Amino acid sequence: MILVTGATGFVGGRILDYFCEIHGQEKVFGIGRNAIIIQEKRAAGFYLEQCNLTDLDSLEKLFSRYQFTKIIHAAAKSSPWGSYDEFHTDNVIATKNLISLIAKNKLIKLIYISTPSIYFNYSKRLNVSESTPINYSFVNDYTVTKFVAECLVRDFSLENDQFAVILRPRAILGRGDTVIIPRVLKAYELGKLRIIGKGDAIADFTSVENLCHAISLALNSTQDFRGEIFNITDGNSENLWDFIRFMLRNMKLDENLKSVPYRLAYSIAFLQENFQKLFKPTIEPALTCYGIGILNYSLTMDIAKAKEKLGYQPMKTSRESVLEYIQSVNQK
Repeated sequence: MILVTGATGFVGGRILDYFCEIHGQEKVFGIGRNAIIIQEKRAAGFYLEQCNLTDLDSLEKLFSRYQFTKIIHAAAKSSPWGSYDEFHTDNVIATKNLISLIAKNKLIKLIYISTPSIYFNYSKRLNVSESTPINYSFVNDYTVTKFVAECLVRDFSLENDQFAVILRPRAILGRGDTVIIPRVLKAYELGKLRIIGKGDAIADFTSVENLCHAISLALNSTQDFRGEIFNITDGNSENLWDFIRFMLRNMKLDENLKSVPYRLAYSIAFLQENFQKLFKPTIEPALTCYGIGILNYSLTMDIAKAKEKLGYQPMKTSRESVLEYIQSVNQK
């Protein structure tokens, strides 16, 4: 049986759907925290339960009832804002608990969904590979804890001689997206969507279907991967602001955006962050330094390793995934 963590979120939910279509609902089990989504999915015939990965006792009971052979760990606290303790609990402790149970069964294959945010360092970076040295400080607590969790997975895999693959998908898009497109639309609706700097940032995106395809390739590979890391993207880098204009145009929104100098935008974000930390630490500011940096600096990734070792070829383009999202929203 396949276990999908974070199955009530966008990415985990789409992974659950994808593997149920291939193997049947009775062969795939999902866990998550959102009780409403779990009820809806169960009513549709899916197998899901509420389970907190940071609660080792609950996790042990789950593993005692089901014989999992493949685990896709997509659960995480993914946000540019929050306390270190929250990120550490949800990203590090949860992964550590999962690994402790996987270690008891050598036949389990683990896929860990990580983040290419670890590549970001407020500079222009093109065609970054998995082997590129990390000799800089990470930009936020989310990135720190995801990298720590990566290291846990990789060390576990190498030390225990057990299958594990780490995937780094960039800016995941598609039907059900709760992060990328909704954030753009929210900024637009608030009148705060501005071209940052020269508007020449180049970015990669990853269709959620391409990510699911990469996961499937890794799990079905004849190679016995030990802590291997793979970048996953749609393989078609885009000018970020042309891409955002494409989103707006297909939503019948005004694509003529005003510009703001990077240093000014960053300074405003810096002040907002510090104000929130002092007076409203639980509320994410409208602007974050990381968010402004992402909109200003180019970051693209080399997927040659995934193509060579996994046989990965993107099945869908980034723009097709945007249109998929728009169509799903229009049908509601």
